[in-house]
Amino acid sequence: GFFAGTTGITDMQIPEEMAINRVYPNPFNASINIEYHMDQFAQGRIVVYDIQGKMIMDQGLHNRAPGTYIWTWNGADKTGQNMPSGAYFVQLIQGEARSETRKIVLIK
Repeated sequence: GFFAGTTGITDMQIPEEMAINRVYPNPFNASINIEYHMDQFAQGRIVVYDIQGKMIMDQGLHNRAPGTYIWTWNGADKTGQNMPSGAYFVQLIQGEARSETRKIVLIK
């Protein structure tokens, strides 16, 4: 249920399970928002792979409380190099065994 005094989320449907809710805008040019939901306290990660499966970015999500969050990716790899146009995969990992992957497209 909702806590008394909470504003702005009562009209949203809150997912019960770990999930990537939305990726927007997709395709993207400068940055993309990854809206995700964690359903339990857990170490998590968001990982971005290129089309060949090479890891481009690995963002730790440390001890996140259950809830919905947004992570914004600016199209750069771990060293800050801008990535070329193309398809990428963003993966949300929660705990040891649970993950969900979405395809995203970068257009320069």
